[in-house]
Amino acid sequence: MSLIHGKAITSEQVESIVSREFTPQHFASLCNAIVWASSAHRCSSLPSFTERVNVTDGGIDAEWQTEIPDDHNHSSPLLGPGWNVYQFKQRDIFAQGRDKTFSSLKAGLGGAVKDLHERTGRRPDRYVLFTNLDLTHNTKAKNAANPQKLGLEESVLKDYDQPDNIHVEIVGSGELSTFLNNLPYLRSAFFTPTEFSTWQEAWRAHTKQKLFGANVKLVGRDTELAKLRSMIDDPNIRVVVLSGPHNIGKTRLALEATDRRPIETVIALDPRSMSVSDLLALESPGGANFECG
Repeated sequence: MSLIHGKAITSEQVESIVSREFTPQHFASLCNAIVWASSAHRCSSLPSFTERVNVTDGGIDAEWQTEIPDDHNHSSPLLGPGWNVYQFKQRDIFAQGRDKTFSSLKAGLGGAVKDLHERTGRRPDRYVLFTNLDLTHNTKAKNAANPQKLGLEESVLKDYDQPDNIHVEIVGSGELSTFLNNLPYLRSAFFTPTEFSTWQEAWRAHTKQKLFGANVKLVGRDTELAKLRSMIDDPNIRVVVLSGPHNIGKTRLALEATDRRPIETVIALDPRSMSVSDLLALESPGGANFECG
């Protein structure tokens, strides 16, 4: 199932597509990109995450961590001063059904912050859980706006001795769809795979096509590479076009030039078929996005 480029995505579509078509690693990449973009690049470095096997449910839970100085003047719901910890729970609602999937998720999260503290000896300032489940679906309680999210937060903080000193955010498919509709370049990169891809996917595809892959250093293009990077870093330059004969290395040059900004870069799989309106549909309000092909 693929979205139409430029069209909004719904909570139900996020839940369904991620359930059926995403790997846990791909879902983690999506969430990392959303955190990075929605925080206006306030991380001190690109996110890096480690993966560990959750023996409770047999799945792979990716998690990454970053630290923001305490005197930092800005914060967002997904990123703030101190030690930020993120966990990603991609689940297939079609395998077991919604109720059983949610119950299993909630049980597996029991004492997550306490476990994190015991494993690391540190206390996180912020814990953000991402899941592709629609947490507002089939709400049963009458007196709570969103009892499922409250239940997840309670599970995460179970038995933790300092629950008032940590900020917890639960991000389900409803919140993910809102973020994606405000970040259309990420929406197209992850949910319109016939037309666009992420930088990471494009790099893997490019190196597979080449006999020696990425191990061969780009030689003799230092001047062009430096000029291209300076143009990409210039907020006043909105479009950069590379032209030239076939097979002279335009794609490799474009990928190398954007390798320091992979989360912000979207790759058009057939750029020659792109129209101006297609490119404009990638732009986020108040943000800069990069496209190459």
